[in-house]
This record gives sequence, C-alpha cells and structure tokens, in this order.
Amino acid sequence: MQNIHLIEVKYLGATNTRGSRIKATSLSFGDSVTIPYDYSVNNVLDGFLAWLKDNNNDLGVLYTSYDQVNHKHIIATPVFESLKNIKKGGVQV
Repeated sequence: MQNIHLIEVKYLGATNTRGSRIKATSLSFGDSVTIPYDYSVNNVLDGFLAWLKDNNNDLGVLYTSYDQVNHKHIIATPVFESLKNIKKGGVQV
C-alpha cells in the first residue's frame, strides 16, 4: 500500500478588507497556504491546481475527492512536502 499526503482545499469568501481566497491545508504537516481566488478557473480545486502549475510545483496528484458535509476538496499526492516549502521553491516529483 502506498503512503499518501492529503491536502484539504477550501474556499474563503470575501470580507470587507480582502477578496475571495483559496486555503490549502496539509493534513500531514498541519501547515497551510492561502492564495487569491482566480476567477478565470471553474472552481476552488482547479484554482489551487492552476496555482501549483504556475509556480512550477508538481505534486503528482493521485486523486481528488469532495467532502460535501464540510465543503472541502481533498487532494491525495505521494509528495510529502510542507506547503510552506512548496510555496517557496517548487517541488518536482
């Protein structure tokens, strides 16, 4: 059985001082990154994956799922890397 790293991705609505955002949280490391919502893509998951691609990050996504109760996307990847490290330099599998 392969070990996987789960990343939770959710939408953060606009406030009086900030626009809409996407928050991704590593369920293995407990850290997170928050990025601006990209209105040119279809949804939160596509926005996060586009952000990864734009920043030269390849997580080798194995599969995705959606938690309908908590309204969060779940990404499964074989790359065990902190999201803070991914944001800084780019990780390639």
